[in-house]
Amino acid sequence: MADRTSAALFGKIFTLLSNNPTDENKEIAKEIYYGMASDYDFSTYQMYADEALIILGLAHRSLDPEYPNEVIYD
Repeated sequence: MADRTSAALFGKIFTLLSNNPTDENKEIAKEIYYGMASDYDFSTYQMYADEALIILGLAHRSLDPEYPNEVIYD
């Protein structure tokens, strides 16, 4: 079962960091994304932070013309 509380918490953290996407905040986001978030039971999309993750360099939009709005998590 997914841990939606943790997903919401991480989503909020990434959203806050993306409001000021300095190199330092991007590094903090990478540390959290790769070092901590995977320890919790939720899927990345459940954070509802796609735009924040794109801004922070942790996701990107699909290059496939059939799915241009699909977000690919790095």
